[in-house]
Amino acid sequence: MSPADYSNNLTLRQYTELVDALSNAPNVQQLERLRDLLGQLIKLTAQEALLSWQRHLPQEITDARDQSQAYQNHQVSMELQRHVQRIGNDISREFKQEVLGIFGPLGVENDSISPILRPGLRTDFAPVRQLFLAYPEGVKGEGQDYTHLAIFFEQLISLVPKEIEVVILVKTRLIADKVRRQQLRGRFRCVVCSDLQNIWLRDTVGFNCGTRLLKPRYSPLAIGESMEMMHSLLGMDLEHLHLWWEGGNLVTNGDFALVSTAVLQDNHTIAPQEVERQVTEALDMPVEWVELPTADKLSHTDGYVTFIGPRQALVSTYPASWATKYPKDQECVDLLAERLQGMGIEVERLSENPIDEPAKSPIDSTVGIYVNFLQLNKTWLVPTYGLASDEAVVAQLRRLNVGGEVKTIECTELAELGGVLHCISFCN
Repeated sequence: MSPADYSNNLTLRQYTELVDALSNAPNVQQLERLRDLLGQLIKLTAQEALLSWQRHLPQEITDARDQSQAYQNHQVSMELQRHVQRIGNDISREFKQEVLGIFGPLGVENDSISPILRPGLRTDFAPVRQLFLAYPEGVKGEGQDYTHLAIFFEQLISLVPKEIEVVILVKTRLIADKVRRQQLRGRFRCVVCSDLQNIWLRDTVGFNCGTRLLKPRYSPLAIGESMEMMHSLLGMDLEHLHLWWEGGNLVTNGDFALVSTAVLQDNHTIAPQEVERQVTEALDMPVEWVELPTADKLSHTDGYVTFIGPRQALVSTYPASWATKYPKDQECVDLLAERLQGMGIEVERLSENPIDEPAKSPIDSTVGIYVNFLQLNKTWLVPTYGLASDEAVVAQLRRLNVGGEVKTIECTELAELGGVLHCISFCN
């Protein structure tokens, strides 16, 4: 494995293409400033790739590992990488301001450049270098034992594109050793987290904001606190947000955040205006509060909408039988689609097929929900359920993922516990 394998090739290509894309700048001096900033960003991207490569060189695992020179070098590389990321974010902000000054607001609307002009809260369509998952063996909490999902997770890991490093949180050292021996893939790492109590990383870890991990409160509190260790694995600063907030209740395109009004309800002891102020300030972007369907008691935003680009969104719609029985659900997603269209977002409806039957866990079943798929660069991992609706949804997503690949994985066993692929994952 070489440093090139750890570089963000998509971002690097976007940086270099921007040099030509901005050749119409009305002022030569302004253009040179933009070229200079882009040159700095390209160098920083290469430096970060080299530092990431150094951090992931194999290390001998011994009881004295923390005192070894290799471990000390690893820690230094992590600090340097964090420093490089901060500088890159500062230069990206300056670049964005220069573009706005030259071209006005329309200068950052081009889909090909907007993702790299917005350092901060990560979008689902952003480039992925690392995928974090919680391996379910031995994980018990909130009345649920997740061990039986181990084979499913191994299948999922095998589908992840090879350029992405998969980091697995495991309950014990023995489980880590067993998983390593399976050699599930090339770029693969196990991290022991003895406090693991569930597999829903999207809800429990917090929000990836570039150089910081924004960590709201999660209930039960002990589960949320056990995930604070993630900031060290990510090489990010940890920033607490003293609001109760499950991570699935946030979806963003990088311009604004779609947040369920459930966050207001969960923090009912605080005035709504104050909750909105804290959320807007923490995310550094405007918030759009959305009402979500009530038939699903979980009502997480990522169960009804996802962005596949800065100006493209998929919004759920339901079969006639469900819409007739639960008209409020259909009304909510229709209003959400209309609202996004009014904001200039291109919306395509994704036909869900929820199963109206008792759940097998304290959380309602998500069998038949497709919008909670996982975007891994140009590969989309899509849930299937052995339902007649699978084929049409997969065909629709293949049409939308231009130049990319759609891989499917049977998710019934997972979805019966109340979540799908987006729910169990955390990307960096």
